[in-house]
Amino acid sequence: MSVRTDKRHFPRPIPLWNEAVMALIHLTEVLIIKTNTSPVFYRLVPKPYESFRPWSAFADDLFLSTLRSGQTILEVGSGTGYLLRKVTGKATRCIGLELSKEMLKLAKKKNPQALYVRGDMTNLPFKPASVDCSWSMGSILYVDPERALREIHQALVDRGTFAVLVERYIFPAFFPWFRSTRLREVFAKTGFVITEEVFVGHLYVWLKLRKATRSSLAGVE
Repeated sequence: MSVRTDKRHFPRPIPLWNEAVMALIHLTEVLIIKTNTSPVFYRLVPKPYESFRPWSAFADDLFLSTLRSGQTILEVGSGTGYLLRKVTGKATRCIGLELSKEMLKLAKKKNPQALYVRGDMTNLPFKPASVDCSWSMGSILYVDPERALREIHQALVDRGTFAVLVERYIFPAFFPWFRSTRLREVFAKTGFVITEEVFVGHLYVWLKLRKATRSSLAGVE
């Protein structure tokens, strides 16, 4: 069985000032990862992170397009819960996984209807096949992506969906595992097939993946 990828460009242009701000944010993230100072950083930024979201101009529409009624949604690296607040009441169950205590505190305050869990995406505290759809706003950057993807794969139901926003230039320049060819190898190795690929402005590609069955893996193009 052949699996084809729907490739397209995001229909709205992304302002250059928006992309410049996001590039600066990503360079800051690189510095944080390289210096191992993310715990300190995320103690300081929950409120600014919540109020200043330049990627909302495109990311909200893309991630919300994957939602189907009656689903259980898991966002790994859910931050202050901004994205999950948009689907609470539409999904049967909304779960956010976040390592930062400060981020979780704000998320729970703003959306007590969702379930927020403190944890590491390389060791998910969920039963196998308990999640219909999972999202990552690039948070797999901070961990071993292969370990995280194996955990997400296990948590998803058969043919479940995983959507991820990938920065195309800054992170790959510093972290070899984030290069496009390497990431695609890891997706395939961990049992995912790419079904949608949306190029967003100059910086990003948004990917929608499906937990593959053995028959679909055998015929991946």
